[in-house]
Amino acid sequence: MSEIPGHLLKKIEVYPNYECNRNCRFCFTSKDNNNYHSKPISFHSICEKIYIGYKEGCRMLTVLGGEPTVYDKLPNMLAFANKIGYIGTVLFSNGLKFADYPYAKKIASLKLKAVHLNIPSHEPDAFNYLTQSEHGYDALLQSIRNLKSLSIPMIAVCVITKQTYDRLAEYVDFYYKAGISFFIFHYAKLQGNLDPLNGNNAENIKSIVVPMSEAAKGLKKMLEHCLKANIFPPFIETMPPCVLDSYAYRITDFIFESNKFMSGLRVIPGMRLRINKYDSRIKISECADCIWEEKCYGIEKAYINLFGKNEFKAVKELPQPYYSEIPEEKRTPLFISLPKLVEKTYIDMHGGED
Repeated sequence: MSEIPGHLLKKIEVYPNYECNRNCRFCFTSKDNNNYHSKPISFHSICEKIYIGYKEGCRMLTVLGGEPTVYDKLPNMLAFANKIGYIGTVLFSNGLKFADYPYAKKIASLKLKAVHLNIPSHEPDAFNYLTQSEHGYDALLQSIRNLKSLSIPMIAVCVITKQTYDRLAEYVDFYYKAGISFFIFHYAKLQGNLDPLNGNNAENIKSIVVPMSEAAKGLKKMLEHCLKANIFPPFIETMPPCVLDSYAYRITDFIFESNKFMSGLRVIPGMRLRINKYDSRIKISECADCIWEEKCYGIEKAYINLFGKNEFKAVKELPQPYYSEIPEEKRTPLFISLPKLVEKTYIDMHGGED
């Protein structure tokens, strides 16, 4: 395994169940889905799938949910994966349980490579509104302190909403000072609690979801701020490149050539082992003439139905990279904030050798 670059390591994604100790307004799994898939996968079955994944070449384990820390056999799962040869685990979590230091220490000891923390805002009122949780903000801050003390790398995942899109630079500053070095900004999916087919009318959805063209303005302002402040330029997910101009290079789909980093298997309650794939986005007529057409995964159909397609235009010429105007003499000291080393560091956190 030592000869295989980290970004080529296959991973297996495991969703032990869809239970969660928050009820985020933007969650991509609805309560109906949670009820449908509420029966968790048996521990024996999860171990069997993890073993199959290992035999098929997977070496990284990613655990998601729901909220993976509410699964009581999570430590046992990680211990089993370590025993058969997985090199590490990445968790996607809201962080609430990591506020308990002994629990955080136990999970960290099981080859935990990184934690993606779902952090929707740096402002208490917006945080509590979006997560519909009491005391969640204070618990999240304690979790960050605990994970930092345990030397566990953290990635802040922020779902862009109407409550936050114009204050993203302040968000990055706040959590960077708290000890988080990497950031991913994720455009809200019109699924789950925001699914128009799940009893949500347009007014309810638009109280959370901001048009992509507006979100892009906040993202560009934030990314420009990061370059000036020597902060890693955050990654962007589930947004098309045509609204981001030169910052399209921060879209994760483009960073890992042919999506090799995303290759692997997925285990979901109620479903058998299956290959990962994008299956919820479509192309519109404007995409056919766009220079990004082969790399872009398109736009959610529900988004087009809600906001229309006038925001999206075919890009005819490849934009200059966002860092191209930085003078050469300043580029070297800034290099930890620029593409190659940032991507390598991110890849090492998710798939590199110990």
